[in-house]
Amino acid sequence: MKYLILDRSVLLLVLTLGWFAAFSEAGAAIAAPVISPAGALFTSNVTVTLSATAGQIRFTTDGSEPGTNAPLYAAPLLFTNSVLLKARAFNGVAQSEITAAAFTGADTNLAGFNSTLPLVVIHTFGYGVTSLSNAPAWLQVISPGTNQTAALTATAEFSGPAKLKRRGFSSLRFPKMSLSVETVDLQGDEQAVSLLGLPADSDWVLYAPYPDRTLLRDVLAYELSRRLGHYASHTRFVEVFLHDSTNHLSRAHYAGVYVLEEKVKIAPHRVALRKLSPKDAAEPEITGGYLFKKDHLEKATAAAPPAAPRPEHPPVLMDRFPTGPGGFPAATNGFPPAVEPLLFVTAQSFITNAVAVTNFVGTNFGVVPPPSVTLVRTNSLLLTNLVNVTNTVVATNLLVSTNYPVVTNVSVTSHTVVITNAVVATQSNSGTNTVATTNQIDPHTVVISTTLTLLTSATFRTNYVVATNTFALTNVSVLTNMLVSTNHLVVTNISLVSVPVVSTNRFLATNVFRLGDPDPVPGSSGLVESGEGFVTQQANTFFFVDPKPAKITPAQRAWLTNHLNRFETALHGPDFRSPTNGYAAFLDVDSFIDHHLFVEATKNIDGYRFSTYFTKDRGGKLKMEPVWDWNLSFGNARLRQGYVAENWYWPQLNDQQYSWFRRLFEDPDFGQRYVDRWAQWRTNIFATSNVLRRIDELATALEQPAARNFARWPILGDLVGQEHFAGKTYAEEIANMKTWVTNRFAWMDAQFVPPPVVARTTEAPSSVVVRFIAPAGQVYVTTDGTDPRQAGGAVSAGARTAQSVSVSNAVKVIARTRGAQGWSSPVAAYLGTP
Repeated sequence: MKYLILDRSVLLLVLTLGWFAAFSEAGAAIAAPVISPAGALFTSNVTVTLSATAGQIRFTTDGSEPGTNAPLYAAPLLFTNSVLLKARAFNGVAQSEITAAAFTGADTNLAGFNSTLPLVVIHTFGYGVTSLSNAPAWLQVISPGTNQTAALTATAEFSGPAKLKRRGFSSLRFPKMSLSVETVDLQGDEQAVSLLGLPADSDWVLYAPYPDRTLLRDVLAYELSRRLGHYASHTRFVEVFLHDSTNHLSRAHYAGVYVLEEKVKIAPHRVALRKLSPKDAAEPEITGGYLFKKDHLEKATAAAPPAAPRPEHPPVLMDRFPTGPGGFPAATNGFPPAVEPLLFVTAQSFITNAVAVTNFVGTNFGVVPPPSVTLVRTNSLLLTNLVNVTNTVVATNLLVSTNYPVVTNVSVTSHTVVITNAVVATQSNSGTNTVATTNQIDPHTVVISTTLTLLTSATFRTNYVVATNTFALTNVSVLTNMLVSTNHLVVTNISLVSVPVVSTNRFLATNVFRLGDPDPVPGSSGLVESGEGFVTQQANTFFFVDPKPAKITPAQRAWLTNHLNRFETALHGPDFRSPTNGYAAFLDVDSFIDHHLFVEATKNIDGYRFSTYFTKDRGGKLKMEPVWDWNLSFGNARLRQGYVAENWYWPQLNDQQYSWFRRLFEDPDFGQRYVDRWAQWRTNIFATSNVLRRIDELATALEQPAARNFARWPILGDLVGQEHFAGKTYAEEIANMKTWVTNRFAWMDAQFVPPPVVARTTEAPSSVVVRFIAPAGQVYVTTDGTDPRQAGGAVSAGARTAQSVSVSNAVKVIARTRGAQGWSSPVAAYLGTP
């Protein structure tokens, strides 16, 4: 019996091993088919063959996955239109991986198309490209060959599947669309590839310069930032064809000059931080790395509607430059004077919850005040002690007129019908029941006439009915001390009048500046509720970037939020300048200085507040980098004085837009590092000649592609976005940019105390005399290599004033000028002989 059992066991083992062997043989991986040619652009027809080492081949031409029901390959395939061919080999129950190739039918006039730039051809095979979801696509990248040109008919250096999506925020309204591109494998999973020599990754951007008609602002900015020692996206100019059908590729699919850019993300060759994993829940692992940013709060999926200002903190309306230099280490004349805020009068009140209408027109309108009221006259306008009713609705479409026409010989009697809470109607006629008499003068009435007769004994009647088509005024004068109610919208072109001095033509902007106010920013609640970001105790709002909102853990969200709150507490604390207990314990100071200088030198009007990235590495400090989205810079913006080479940009922003910097500049040492860093930039990377030369080099490389781009998008000479200048030619655009750069850099130089000029003379073989020339201020010199400026801004103990220094041995001389705005950058020289 035992023998029989053993025999059956052996038999069972043999059968089992045989079954596994048979399964393994049937399931063994087999080679994928070979497609020949491996993709092509053709102008007539193309014949394609498939081959496999074993089994049969099944294929599809609509981009779907070939299964056992797909057509069986039996003979070469003839294609006349564009197709995405996928094929797979089958051998019994075994099947190969899928192989694929794109074949692009092209119009005959594209056969000779070539460019000095790489070419990118994108096929969506009928799928639409939107900003809401990824569309499947096929990406072909063709590099220039040995003749330095790229031809559409050449073999692509990369040809493979991708996912495509429109990207941007305000740029979504432009017809030339920017694209997010993710390279994937044939199963749709991300796959890192190298494109045009850039390090391999799966996430890319095809940026479409549109209102930037130089086409090069992003590229130049990122290049300059990298030269300053920071990571910024590497770029390649390309020309793009976007093929969204299965018909032949044609000139109509030409999309213009684009910039292939590395998407900002944490990766070894990009933002090189330690990558967080979901398991990182305690220090030190949880301390990094984080990549986050400031951006448009409207991007939050659950953005809340803007909140009304809190009653206890009414908004203060200021001019475009609400603050002076403060601790900023620059000349005060670089700050246009701030217009006074709208003030208050005890004798008057404004309408509560009224909407003021802009562009009222009308002059020479006379109103007679009671005798006890002081008159204020501006442009023939007399204002009185009139009290406006509450909840009056100001109508739109008011008729406007000069000289305020009134029916001849009609005056309003004291028996005019009045109404409380009057509603001003749209395009209504004058009120009824008004008694009109000839040349009637009523001591309780204002008489308005075409001759502007002023009655000294007249008084105002309260609650007087006002209708629309009452003629409105330009340059409405506002008295000092006027009580402005909550939610009152101030009209444009409003003049401020001080009693008794009249001031005209001082304009108020409609921006509301809440400097240092930690009230919630409108839309910030939606940012938190959507899970896309967080808000600090000082109401600074940030989006999570990497880890993405869907992957960052609750513990990591809390840690990063708390870390920034601790930093803000230190920054606004009494010991904020302490290197151990103040802001420097949290910030990489040099990265913040570099970013601020970079925004100001290029005057990027999105700077500080949109597309502004921050990083926090494991065990490291907060950094302000990398730069991104620099199209509204280098003079290419009409808003916020972006086109003006003079004036600082930052005073136009409130503390939630211009996070932390106002307080940082209260540290004189932070400010001095800023001055010194700019001087260092100007000796090399930001030397005007170097930047202008690089602009010329880029423009020369783009000359012919730019001509094709503007043939496709004929916008030369037209304003299409927020830009200020629209050159009629590409050369005019480049010249305008170069002029702006030259003027901007020179203006910034002039804002800081100029350093001393060194004039070296030799008196004798054994000694050297060095003279220092300062245009303004006093020169301080040290000869022991130390800084003449002491921390905090005082003169160091080892410094001395000097017009010249004579040395006979080897010394390091350092000199600075001390002027009204502080210290200049240092000048150093090695003098003497050992």
